[in-house]
Amino acid sequence: MLLLDLAAKVAMSEQGSMMPLEAMGGAIIPAVGTSVLFTAEDDEDEIHRRCDQIVLGKPDPNRLIILPMPNIGGPRPLITIGREGPEFTSEYHNIREELLDINNLRLVVFDPLQNFAGGDVNSDPAAGSMFFSGLARIAAETGATTLVTHHFRKTGSNPITNARGAREAIRGTSALVDGGRWSYAIWEAERSEAEKICKQINRHFQPEIIFNGAVVKSNWPTDKTVRTYVRDPNSGLLIDRTLDLQGIEKNQDNLLDSLTYQVSKAAANGQPFTRTGGNGLYERRSEFPSALASLPKRRLWELADTLLESNKLVQCVAPGSQMKKWLDIPTGDFAQGIGQFQIGSGPEMEHSK
Repeated sequence: MLLLDLAAKVAMSEQGSMMPLEAMGGAIIPAVGTSVLFTAEDDEDEIHRRCDQIVLGKPDPNRLIILPMPNIGGPRPLITIGREGPEFTSEYHNIREELLDINNLRLVVFDPLQNFAGGDVNSDPAAGSMFFSGLARIAAETGATTLVTHHFRKTGSNPITNARGAREAIRGTSALVDGGRWSYAIWEAERSEAEKICKQINRHFQPEIIFNGAVVKSNWPTDKTVRTYVRDPNSGLLIDRTLDLQGIEKNQDNLLDSLTYQVSKAAANGQPFTRTGGNGLYERRSEFPSALASLPKRRLWELADTLLESNKLVQCVAPGSQMKKWLDIPTGDFAQGIGQFQIGSGPEMEHSK
């Protein structure tokens, strides 16, 4: 899905465009060119369904060429094992020659690797090296980026949790990683991380919604930031939401800091808040700056719970009370058991901008 989206957008890019299209979290260099996608697992009908969901507009069919191999007799192995070891097949040479005839070829995708490799590239380093040398030749002779997809090994009870683990989980011989100029891995986020992100973006948590992705091997310096992808509920395409989530996190941190300050100030003034009730955060929200005052009740409670769980706020017993309900910071007077309630409206509340 990601590479279909990439291929379509490469084919739709125009030279000199002031608004470059984006795929997989990055801007595509605007230039006129053609994409070719060989797909071994999806037939013509499935490709049309996916294009209808994820491709905006109608790419020029002369610039977006998709070959669903199930409709033309199945995938064509690019290498085979001969008497003297791995060698290129006649199909490889035919495909290469047809690609050379395409003007301004910019992208070639083979999806997935195992359907186009006749040898056992997962266990035979020589077969893996031969396969990637064939892709490198196509890239060098056409000037196009040549990509191939591949699966992870089964992780069992040791799920992937970081980029290093993702690189190690790439199935097969090390030649598959060594043979390419770079490798990009995508793996499902851990459940706790996925639940947190779903909560931040107001999505109901389900498995296979949140994924991480990163460059895990590169022959030159590059950005290896682990990016966060969220599955689009309509198309199923993974959308890079890294910057959005960073903004949400920053806003969350600002709100938590502001709420901590407001709670500590109220307690120091002898008029502490409670989480709920008559002195609850929402009930006395008029004392808050606008960023907090405008939040829904449940959101204020969630912020307070986060601060309580991290021990940045505590609930205290106060004089005349038998319940731990008054909010304060751990070093505040009410937390230390010496807080005194202030009668009257109290000092004027400061409203930060």
